[in-house]
Amino acid sequence: MHFTEIFIRRPVATTLLTLALFLAGAFAFPLLPVAPLPQAHFPTISHHRDGRARPDGTAGPARRHPPGDRVGGRHRPHTHHSRLAA
Repeated sequence: MHFTEIFIRRPVATTLLTLALFLAGAFAFPLLPVAPLPQAHFPTISHHRDGRARPDGTAGPARRHPPGDRVGGRHRPHTHHSRLAA
């Protein structure tokens, strides 16, 4: 006789056992020691500029032209125009 054959031959006992296990889990669940949110420390990135001017040529080409203006390694002229509604 296999272990699973007991549950096949006695479906009422199987249902009662399943219900008992479910209720035991439902009552035990709120007793579990779980914090609502984990205590995590996220890294922060800060940048400070002292206001002094830098000599010409120290900023690279990526600093002179925003990344959105460079396509294929070449400078793209501005094509965005905004109009004020009258």
